Amino acid sequence: MQRASAPLEAPILFSDNGLLYGTTRNVPPGTTGAGAIYSFNTTTKVYTSLLNIPAEIGTSAYLTAAPNHKIYGLSIQGGTDVSGNHFGAIFEYVPSSNTIRLIHSFGNQADGTLTGSGYTSGGMTLASDGKFYGMTASHVFCFDYTTEKVTARAYLSLQDEHGITLNANGTMTEICRKPAYKYFSDVSKVVCARG
Repeated sequence: MQRASAPLEAPILFSDNGLLYGTTRNVPPGTTGAGAIYSFNTTTKVYTSLLNIPAEIGTSAYLTAAPNHKIYGLSIQGGTDVSGNHFGAIFEYVPSSNTIRLIHSFGNQADGTLTGSGYTSGGMTLASDGKFYGMTASHVFCFDYTTEKVTARAYLSLQDEHGITLNANGTMTEICRKPAYKYFSDVSKVVCARG
């Protein structure tokens, strides 16, 4: 099989078979798609282009391994919401069968909810509650891979006094304990002596 080019983001380790999996922006010459999924064997140093990502899923950049022996990913442009927008998508890749399928298109949903708009960024984090969390340009979302349900959890955009919209994109990290704060009732200050 010919190689695809331009790997995106860092590959992930899939513990079921010990291979690294990643995505590319381009597809092998003479083929079509919005990128490709590849594997890399660190022992044999063999790179394999596995399959082309269909255009309806879109360009992928972020993969995460799940406990159900599957890999889930985000496309930064892809999917089609009910309004016809392409705000990114969640897809499922199954290494054992080398298959891929679209699970969720971000944007306006048939029930009137908005699960996120703008492009996805930073990948998804598997949290201690067994669900994935990630970000679009406008929302933090929750993805329950066991039910394939996606819900918006928080709106990220902030407007400053000039009407400029700022938004947050990036990787999420779970903090497993609440931050501590100690209130100091004594407000007197003393400069520490230098030694």
